[in-house]
Amino acid sequence: MQPAFRDWPRRSVVALKRLAVALKAVGQFSRTSETLQRALQRAPDDASLWFELGTLDSDQRRYAQAIGELEKATSLDPDMAEAYQNLGVALAESNQAEKAETAFQNALRIRPYDARTHANLAKLLASGDDVPRAQYHFEKAVVLRSDDAAARFDFAVLLARLNRMEEAQHQIEAAVKSDPRLAEAHDLLGSMLEMKGKIAAAQHEYEEALRVKPELSRARLNLGALLAGKGDRTGAIHNLQLAAQSSDMEISVQARRALQELSVNR
Repeated sequence: MQPAFRDWPRRSVVALKRLAVALKAVGQFSRTSETLQRALQRAPDDASLWFELGTLDSDQRRYAQAIGELEKATSLDPDMAEAYQNLGVALAESNQAEKAETAFQNALRIRPYDARTHANLAKLLASGDDVPRAQYHFEKAVVLRSDDAAARFDFAVLLARLNRMEEAQHQIEAAVKSDPRLAEAHDLLGSMLEMKGKIAAAQHEYEEALRVKPELSRARLNLGALLAGKGDRTGAIHNLQLAAQSSDMEISVQARRALQELSVNR
């Protein structure tokens, strides 16, 4: 039995959406966008299509487009928590903190136990120095999803800012355990261990950070400085020279100064 003619546009939209998902999975993002836009021409009031297009644009750092598309998705489906979540991320990346917070709060109104939303809201609040609420949402996030390495890392950064180093180390160790490939967590743990005088353990963490992410200039700088303190001039110079090439001006300047000190003290 042939499908009714009136069903063809809907079937076409479903097929296009499936195609978009497949294209995105293999990294063909331009074709994904084109396919979603074709689907929207047939179904302009489909919130899920606006959500997919907005999420794609946000992932590609096209935040202005993403915001408009995700706002359209939430206007069509006010109960789409994931759309509010991704809208919050795009707004935060666009330095629209108040609107981002509202979006995250809307997502939590619908899904109050979503760990990722709590973590993203906590990170946003921490960036605005709203420490008590940031801590509350970080704690929620790590309780709801104990293996969320990124949330534990961000929570550790906040705790370190508050000079609560034992708590920070607990969180960063949990982050490394959950995701051994989180290079920034290894680097931060190395700094904490070095502060305690645990030089060998700190060196191991810096080296692990660089094994995972060789371009992590902060770890290069930290390892170079540690090796200089141990008297390993060759290792120190190698790492500091690489750190001096960093696009991060602060790290580059610190590395150059350390190299000058090594030269003076030769």
